[in-house]
Amino acid sequence: KFDRLRDLEIGDVNGDGTEDIVLATQDQGVVAVGVEEEGKWVFSEMHQAADTFVHEIEIGDVDGDGKPEFYCTLSGRNRAGEMPQSGGVARYDWDGKQFTRSMVAEWEESPAKEITVTDLDRDGLDDIYVVREAHTEKKGKKTVIVDPVNITKIEKSGDSWRETVVAELADKQCRFLVPGDINHDGKTDLVAAGMDSGLWALEQQEDKSLKKVLIDANSGGFEHATHVTDLDGDGKMEIYVAADKQQAVRKYLWDGSRYARSRVFDIPSRHITWNIQDGIL
Repeated sequence: KFDRLRDLEIGDVNGDGTEDIVLATQDQGVVAVGVEEEGKWVFSEMHQAADTFVHEIEIGDVDGDGKPEFYCTLSGRNRAGEMPQSGGVARYDWDGKQFTRSMVAEWEESPAKEITVTDLDRDGLDDIYVVREAHTEKKGKKTVIVDPVNITKIEKSGDSWRETVVAELADKQCRFLVPGDINHDGKTDLVAAGMDSGLWALEQQEDKSLKKVLIDANSGGFEHATHVTDLDGDGKMEIYVAADKQQAVRKYLWDGSRYARSRVFDIPSRHITWNIQDGIL
C-alpha cells in the first residue's frame, strides 16, 4: 500500500571505488542500492516483503576485510495498540555479482529500530550497536513495560553473533544513538535519546566499557532527534537535540564538569522533528 523512504546512507558498498546510495523503505521491506551509470542513478531493489518496515541503514566494515558491508533494522508493520512486534538486524555483502543477505539478530518480543555502526573503541574495526525497543504488554487500558529499552553491542563469535547489553533505559523507545567524543577526553562516546527517560551519555571508560550518565531528564520527544558535531570549529564536539516535548532545539557542551545546556531555537507545538544534520551550504 505504501512505499515510504525511511533512511539512506552513502558509501561504496560494491567495491567499485565510487559511492553508492543505500535506501530503506516502508511498508514493503524494500532495501535498494543505487549506483551511478553514465550520469544517471540506477537502483536495484532487494527483498520486497509485504508488511515489513525497514527503519535504518548503516554502512561499515565490521569483519575488517576492507570491504564495507551494510546493515539494516527491520520489523513487522507498525500497528497501533498491537504488541509484541518482532524484528531483527540484517547484513548485506557484495559477492562480486549481487548483494547477499544474512541475519545478524532476530527477536520476537521487540524490534530494534535504531542502529549505529562505528569504530567506537578505535581498534580499526567497526562495531555494531542497536537499540531494542521495550517489550510491552497491554494490561487493561494501560501499556506496561515488561523489559525496558536496551542498548546492545552485537559482535561476531565464531560462526554466530553474540549480543551484549551495555545499557538499559526505563523507556518504551529510543530512536537516536549517536557517536562522538562529547566529553572531550579523546574517547568516542554514545548519546542515547530516550522518548520519555531523557537524554543520556554512554561515556567510554579506560577499559572500553560504557558508563551511563544522565545529561538532561527534561528532554524528550517521539523521535528526540539528536546530532553530534563541531559547528563552531573549536575542536570540541557539541550535542544538538530536538526536544519536541519542550518545544526547543538545544545545544549541550561539556564544560569540564557537566553538559551545559543552551537554547538554539523554538519548535512549534504539536510537531515531530525527524532528524538533525549539519552541512556546508
